Amino acid sequence: MAAYVLPRRYVMPPKDAQCVICHEALAGKTDLARLRCDHFFCFECLSGEAKAFFADSASRPTGARGEQMVLFRCPTCRQDNCCVIERIQKPSGSSLSAAPVADELGGPLREVAVRHSDGTAATWLASYYYATALEDDSLGQSYADCLMTAHHGLFFSRHGLITGRRELAAKWAAVIIGAERGAKVEENMEAFKWFGPAEQDRAILRLHLARMAVCQGHVRKLTKGKDDNTESGSVGVGDDVWLCGVVRRPEINGLEGRVKEVLPPHTQLNKSDVTRYRVSLSVCATQELSLRGDNVLRIPRAARDPLSHLVASLTGMHIN
Repeated sequence: MAAYVLPRRYVMPPKDAQCVICHEALAGKTDLARLRCDHFFCFECLSGEAKAFFADSASRPTGARGEQMVLFRCPTCRQDNCCVIERIQKPSGSSLSAAPVADELGGPLREVAVRHSDGTAATWLASYYYATALEDDSLGQSYADCLMTAHHGLFFSRHGLITGRRELAAKWAAVIIGAERGAKVEENMEAFKWFGPAEQDRAILRLHLARMAVCQGHVRKLTKGKDDNTESGSVGVGDDVWLCGVVRRPEINGLEGRVKEVLPPHTQLNKSDVTRYRVSLSVCATQELSLRGDNVLRIPRAARDPLSHLVASLTGMHIN
């Protein structure tokens, strides 16, 4: 079976189509969700459906859940491989500058073409959520009770980030294998941008990163700032890093790289007001990017050693 490719063009539901959850007409709605089975819903309705689904899953005994309780199902056709929710929103004005604010869990907004049932065309904005991100406690508020649970939350989110980056790199390899002979790096990057399995990995990484930030906040609060144990730290030449929050190049988010050069502000190679970093991508060493500091997260050396990473996370040791 061919891998799922995210749509760059959407054909909107017919004029008489309804959201099967609220039974309101979808025509005229400006915030919609679509699943890979091509069924549309109000985004808020599908969010509520996902919350109820995962709450029901969590309430069942582990042995009784079964695989069907793990994969979110389409409310219309019951297809159970709908892990990524495509959210498409209409800009609030005639210009794309009046765009909705991007959600950290949905990632950077992308322009997509939309064709309505009356034949009119428009440009809307798409973002992508891992279904679990719509769960009420997806950001780890349950880890706020005590220091041990907060450290457990840190461990699970960090482990998820390590695993997710590894999975994403494997998706890049799959895109390269499936590419046409002689395809340019830019063409492969564009294919990677719309490769459904890769966007699922990016959505999972966004969720783990947000969870980690919440758990770090719990740790700081419970220790009154004495135990920071964060991933932060100065980035220098030779450091291994991974990329996040890049708006204009969403396909590179989640990929790892290495810092080749620090570019101070107001210099020949960096005319901006902030320090930037020249980063070489691990999956494609010929791709070097100039990135802001908030798009570059240092990978602690201990993160390369799963056992050391586990001990550091569970004991509250600072890893560097």
